[in-house]
Amino acid sequence: MKLKKARIFSAVLAASMLLNSTGMTVLAESNNEGIEAGLETETSADEPADNDSEPEEGAAESDAANVAQTVVETEEAAVESSAVTEEQPTTEAAETEEQPATETTAVEESSTEAGTAETSSPAETEESTSSESEPATEGTTAEEITTEEETTTEEETTTEEETTTEEETTTEEETEELFPGLPESYKLSARQLEDKLVLADYADEIVALADDDGNSDAYAKGEVIYIADSLEEAEAVAEGFGGELKSFGEGVAVIRLGEKRTVGQAVKAASSRAYNLPAVWPNYYYRLFEEYNDPALQEYSDYYQWAHEYVGDMYVWDEGYKGAGVKIGIIDTGVRSTHEDLADNVKQNVSMVTSSATATTSDPAEHGTHVAGIAAAVDNNGKGGAGIAPDAQIYAYSVMDADGYMMDEYILRAILKAKADGVDVVNMSLGSGYYSKLEEDTIKSAYESGVAIFAAAGNESTNGYEYPASYNNVCSVAALNPDGSKAGFTNYGNKVDLAFPGVDIFSTVSNSDQSYTFMDGTSMACPVAVGTAAVILSGADKVSALKGKSGKAKVDALFSVMQKNVIKASSPQVGSGTTYLPKVFNIKVQAADAVPATPEIVDNNTTTFTEEWVEIPVTCSARNVQLYYSINGKKPAYKNGIVTNGQLLSGGKAVVGGAKQVTLNVIAVNRITGKASKVASKKYKFEPAPREVIISSADSVNQIAAGKNLALTATVVPSYAKFGTGNKVEWSVVSGGSNVTVKNGKVAVAKGTPAGECVIQAKAGDKTANVTIKILDAVKITKVSFGTKKYTIYTNDTKPLNLAGENDSNITVEGGNKADVVWSSNNKNVATVDSNGNVTALKPGKATIKATANDGSKKAASCTVTVRQLANEIVLNGPDKIAVGKSATIKATISPSNVSSKKLLWDVKPVGSASGTVTVSASGKVSVKAGASGKFEVTATEKDVPEGKKPPKTASIQFEVAKDPITNIELPKTASLFSTSGYYDAPSYMKLETKVTGGDSKSVEYTSSAPGVVSVDSEGWIYARANGKATITCAATDGSNKKAKCNVVVSVPMSRVTIVPKNANEGFVSVGSKITLSAKVSNNFGKAANQKVKWRVMEGSSQNYIKVNENTGVVEGIASDALTTGQLPRAYVIAEAQDGSGVGAVYGVYVLPKVTKFSANQIDVVDFQPYVEYEGDGRLRPALSYNVEISGGKDIGYQNNPDTGTFWLVPKWTTTNRTSADIIAAGGMVLPNEVQKVKVTVTLKDGSNKKQTVNVEYVATKDGKIFGVKSHNTKDSKTVYSLDVQ
Repeated sequence: MKLKKARIFSAVLAASMLLNSTGMTVLAESNNEGIEAGLETETSADEPADNDSEPEEGAAESDAANVAQTVVETEEAAVESSAVTEEQPTTEAAETEEQPATETTAVEESSTEAGTAETSSPAETEESTSSESEPATEGTTAEEITTEEETTTEEETTTEEETTTEEETTTEEETEELFPGLPESYKLSARQLEDKLVLADYADEIVALADDDGNSDAYAKGEVIYIADSLEEAEAVAEGFGGELKSFGEGVAVIRLGEKRTVGQAVKAASSRAYNLPAVWPNYYYRLFEEYNDPALQEYSDYYQWAHEYVGDMYVWDEGYKGAGVKIGIIDTGVRSTHEDLADNVKQNVSMVTSSATATTSDPAEHGTHVAGIAAAVDNNGKGGAGIAPDAQIYAYSVMDADGYMMDEYILRAILKAKADGVDVVNMSLGSGYYSKLEEDTIKSAYESGVAIFAAAGNESTNGYEYPASYNNVCSVAALNPDGSKAGFTNYGNKVDLAFPGVDIFSTVSNSDQSYTFMDGTSMACPVAVGTAAVILSGADKVSALKGKSGKAKVDALFSVMQKNVIKASSPQVGSGTTYLPKVFNIKVQAADAVPATPEIVDNNTTTFTEEWVEIPVTCSARNVQLYYSINGKKPAYKNGIVTNGQLLSGGKAVVGGAKQVTLNVIAVNRITGKASKVASKKYKFEPAPREVIISSADSVNQIAAGKNLALTATVVPSYAKFGTGNKVEWSVVSGGSNVTVKNGKVAVAKGTPAGECVIQAKAGDKTANVTIKILDAVKITKVSFGTKKYTIYTNDTKPLNLAGENDSNITVEGGNKADVVWSSNNKNVATVDSNGNVTALKPGKATIKATANDGSKKAASCTVTVRQLANEIVLNGPDKIAVGKSATIKATISPSNVSSKKLLWDVKPVGSASGTVTVSASGKVSVKAGASGKFEVTATEKDVPEGKKPPKTASIQFEVAKDPITNIELPKTASLFSTSGYYDAPSYMKLETKVTGGDSKSVEYTSSAPGVVSVDSEGWIYARANGKATITCAATDGSNKKAKCNVVVSVPMSRVTIVPKNANEGFVSVGSKITLSAKVSNNFGKAANQKVKWRVMEGSSQNYIKVNENTGVVEGIASDALTTGQLPRAYVIAEAQDGSGVGAVYGVYVLPKVTKFSANQIDVVDFQPYVEYEGDGRLRPALSYNVEISGGKDIGYQNNPDTGTFWLVPKWTTTNRTSADIIAAGGMVLPNEVQKVKVTVTLKDGSNKKQTVNVEYVATKDGKIFGVKSHNTKDSKTVYSLDVQ
């Protein structure tokens, strides 16, 4: 397990491990901020200094040395943090504006990534543009390109070459050196030409995504992708780009560019009309949703702000609701308004301190700045973290003077000022146990004007009342641990309305403009609630309960919405739970391991288009998915890590068109979880206007004799164009006399028409085409015939076949000569024929070549040409060694794959001093006979090559005779990998431990049953490609036929583990007692197959103080030297994931001496000073961590003094209308209905569970006095009371 450097923040062990583990310091410290009015602090006061209990080794020593550190400076964090960089895959293609993020660690991370992502090299762009200047005219369209290619004569080509300037020639030569292009025989289709035009729109942007060396966070360096119909085409395209084919599967070719070639250069060349290259695209890293570059928003960060995940704010941010237009009032100790993560959002920062005291707004207590950052720190600025409502406005009201006092008058003024400023929500992370009617009325006034006030419930671990949290019309907020249980310090009870994250909360502080730290407390939970409220108000138009509401009705509706749309807490008495923003906005959130949501095709219900091709946006609400689409009528599918019949969606848009009716099919694939969505389908109709009209004639005839007719055909491009009535082509005679007619393409020339020319026109929409036909006086040709009617030619022939023969010896044209016929081929994919009868072979097959009289007489002759393909290359694959007495087959790969004959002639011969008998069969099976030794060479030679053709291709391979065969192979039966490395370098690849007995251990080969799930290389390294299962086979190649198999399972790792103390413990255990720790497992990659953790005590001095049950997490205190050292020892517990992912967490526990005596110690009527006595001490010491449960009374407030360890009850109501003087004057007698009975139970939270219950009976007089009372029984058994005056 890899443990990141643990660090202790605030009063809690914020043991890093990317997990923000929780612990609590001494309660007296957690509540002492030096603020007289009782600020509900974040328990970030100085902690007890650690002693020998601190970890001794490595990070543990460093952790202990930093126990008292509470503020993290950005620069310091950058130096001390791990330098490991985690890449974030992108989902948007080149057209997206946001830049991909490369996260390092902590608060420095994003400044680097932003610079990297946004940096482009003007020099590079200018240079590449210059070096790839295009000879073609800038305005040339795809249609014009096609026309030029079809109509350019040899003479025009020559002319163009002659006019090329020397500079252009040089530039083109340089580019061609990098990208030689495809051979001239490869003609780009209309679709491919369209793709080049689309690519050209994005080329500059793609170039800008990389630095001068081609490095980019957006796509893989030196790789482009292309969709090919065959392996041969993929290889040809790779060669055209001067690269090699890295992989090819399911039609997707990944091309690795050659040295000194960048993706930007390749894209520029591919988009250029001057080069015979198809469009290729970068191999993008994929992501679909907006990612935020604030370091603490990343789950792997040591400073992870887990509250965002808990309230689900990012799902709502994606919908645009981030608190915009909402004013948040922060009534606190002031705010550092210049802080880098707050400056843009702080709109007002004023002091409410009167002139009689010294005012300050700079937040010397570091509290208000922390609170403000939790609620509304700026997001996506690459600094620190973000607030829950990062677009809200902050109105800060400082209620602490320069001496550290917070007076009620300041607070009242702040509430009234916030009301006057039109603030929407107010955060009050402060409080007191004392009720004030004036304060309650002031809050009521603000409430009635529409101000929603949230207050921290308090940090005293009691159900006693705290104000302002316990007033009506105030939302009281308790604090939760990351697992949803109530924090050990939080107040609870019937006055708590909601509970929000309040442990290990990372936010801004006022030490400097770049300072951040962790704090705990209901003070931290409250601004999470306030930020949540601000987000809801910013989207009020989408929340029906809030529509049209104002004043107190709006506040009531807000509180109601927040209390109805909650995640229930796992502990009681903390209100309704935690508001979950996706519930408020009715956003469906899928679990990470759920089947991805079906993609949404965003076409605005437009299903008919007048363009040939359109781009249709496609989105998907699922995260960590890639989208694949098809338009060929077949749906994409995903199985065993491979997508079939689908191409990767780039730029968030599918390119659709190319036919009259097209069905767009889209699937979302999560390779991490190995799950795919349902296929989204949508049908579209395309009715573009004609782009081009092409006229052709039967058999290429372009002359006609008087009295004859000729059939012309008009081809409209595209074939599915819509025009005229019923898509009917209009034919007309443009010139050539009145004796020529044309109808539906049939041209008729009247008898007696003199020789000349006529021009025929075909019109489709606004596009026309003309053809000139020569008119002859009379038919000349009476017969056309071939001497030979069957021919066989080869694609490898260096010269074309001339069907006319030498001196026209093969063709007879009666009535004319060879010049009087025209030539045509019925299969131009197999063979073409030129105007002189020269036939060129293209690919294997048959074509009928026809010679037709060019006079309209229809006299013609045909011959059949069979095209055969000879081998271009033979590659042999076989073992390096074959054992004596064994056999092995040499595999031959002949290219191209469509070779006409795959027959080979095999031969084997000894090399050097080799001896013995070795044979090879007609199928390539090599047999080594007993007594053979040395090296032998096997040769395969192409058969059936006609005489006079090229020399037959040959290939050879050598092997060595092994004396002994392999007798056994062993592999691990099973292996586990992870589909993502996660945040802790979970193993996504490994080398199989292969044990080979006998023979040569290298004479083995590895294969995978599902390469899309697990691939394997020649050395036995296996690599996870997608979630799923695969069988790896290791087989001997020496002919022994030995093999072994390993079943590999690829799953997802845990994303994070957080250690949380159970039963409201605050990280204390006394010797001889036990506390239970629990591990909250996060599954943000999908649900890990193994959810268990194993517990252990950190090596070193920690083992002297505690022990832990490795399965249950129960920690027992075994020793403490606090009485001798004067310091509480702190021991560390580690929880490690059992799934092998390396995920883990660290938690610190303070170890107290064994408690031998405990008392709640009622020192006055309602005053208490709990104490303990430790074994071997003999002294009474204040209890450090305890819970106070109050029952039986009405509205009993609670107040404490951390300095003295005392607490007291603060009754809200009088119990009698008499004054203290009245009662004394009556002899001190008190009536039963004037007596308040309260039960106070104090429980130690050190695992000992020692508790004491005290029954308190008192009378609270009209003049504010509180007296204890004694009960007496009268003669008639009635109970009466008298004052208990000491």
